[in-house]
Amino acid sequence: MWVRLKDRLRTGSRHAKQNRCLFLLVGLLVALVIGPWLEDIGARILLSILAVAAFASAIHAVGGGRWHALTVLLLGAATLAAGLFVEVTDSIYWILPGLCLYIVFGIFTLIRVFSYVVRPGVITIDKIYGALSVYLLAGFTWGGVYSLVEVLNPGSFHWTDAVGRHPQTLLQSFVYLSFVTLASLGYGDITPITPEARSLALLEVIFGVFYLVVVIARLVAGFEIAARPDDR
Repeated sequence: MWVRLKDRLRTGSRHAKQNRCLFLLVGLLVALVIGPWLEDIGARILLSILAVAAFASAIHAVGGGRWHALTVLLLGAATLAAGLFVEVTDSIYWILPGLCLYIVFGIFTLIRVFSYVVRPGVITIDKIYGALSVYLLAGFTWGGVYSLVEVLNPGSFHWTDAVGRHPQTLLQSFVYLSFVTLASLGYGDITPITPEARSLALLEVIFGVFYLVVVIARLVAGFEIAARPDDR
């Protein structure tokens, strides 16, 4: 029993080391699943540590040399610092620069990972991990864009519950809206009402459908063909 457990742990460790995008995918999933629970119980410090772990996994996944890793590190640190200022001071003045840094950080990481995913060569399981990470990164980044629109033009969204409008929970609420929109669920508790907000929501829905149908399906099909043994 113990021998099998050790073998499985070694296999899992080897798999994680060989597939750098797995760290990013796990970090994003943890942030997405645990984040709202920490928001509810008011565990701001734990949420900040979770954010640090998420962008650390992004640095590991991006690769591409020292300069790209340094850029991700600086953007992530600046984004986290601005977010902590919002948490500590409860001031709206740090929201705008914090959201801008958050969006730039998300877009930069997304582009770097996507460029790795579509790089010519054999389709590996790591590229599929990367493609799934891009999908999640898009959801987080779109949440930042929604938040920025609401800050610049208050009233762009209709809320059934005013709690989400608080500066400390604004981004978390719009990340929730983003993934609901990305999955085409549409619960209706947060609704875009201005033309700009509706256009962003439509673009996200189109992106989500096209990305799953074209990119993810193509990668999975290519991976299955590459993994299939030669019958000849």
